[in-house]
Amino acid sequence: YNAWTNRNNPAVQIIKETMNEKEHEGFWATHLKKICEKYRLPSPKELLELPPPKKEEWKRFVKEKIMRVYREKLECKKVNMKTLELIDQEILFNEKLSGCLDRKYGESSKTIQAVNSMLIGEYKNEDWKLRNKKAVNDNCPNCRKEREDVTHLLTSCPRINSDSTVQERRRRLELLWKELGLESPNQMQAAKQILNPLPHVQTNHQSKVWKLMRTSRSLIQAVIYKHASLEDERSRARDPQQDHDAGEPAPGGPEEDWRREDRPSARG
Repeated sequence: YNAWTNRNNPAVQIIKETMNEKEHEGFWATHLKKICEKYRLPSPKELLELPPPKKEEWKRFVKEKIMRVYREKLECKKVNMKTLELIDQEILFNEKLSGCLDRKYGESSKTIQAVNSMLIGEYKNEDWKLRNKKAVNDNCPNCRKEREDVTHLLTSCPRINSDSTVQERRRRLELLWKELGLESPNQMQAAKQILNPLPHVQTNHQSKVWKLMRTSRSLIQAVIYKHASLEDERSRARDPQQDHDAGEPAPGGPEEDWRREDRPSARG
């Protein structure tokens, strides 16, 4: 851009002269030309013949071109990637996707990491184990009625839903959904709203957005803790030697983390 705005710069002539050299020669101009081709920008030679725009306009134009290329790549991949089924295609490059991982809405880094792993299909349930060849099937070991994926854990597993903490936090979230006019026509849509409420809420009232995010994360905490507890029970049943550890989670484990998170925050 500096060369473009200063036509008397000797670099301009060097760029023009080396533009068509072989790529392996290592000229900066050939590398620049390759980048422009990759992101579907006009060639540097063509740009140097045009009057330069304002710098902010040029940066905005380049950003849009780069984002479009990567959006197309991700959209093509997402069609065939079951692991991203809980991320709506239209928000792949929206701040409302990264916003659901923002710490300003409270809770610990552990909860936020869990949300992230659930969104990208890396949460370690039976579905994940089967995909990574660590299990022979993806049946839910708790209810044995459906496959255990993130949607099942967050919405329909009867063993998890029988937990009183999960029930109470789900009730509070559903009341808030009703207050904000949110609907969940099916289990997958409900799971999407729990993990990332921001694209679904139609209000700019920040206190309501904060409350919705906090309530959603509170339910996720309870689900994850119950899921971990059930897995721990099965592990102890397989190995009776672990019985002496019952009720004594390791320091920093899920129980300690969740107990800390239930304390009132500075924002109440």
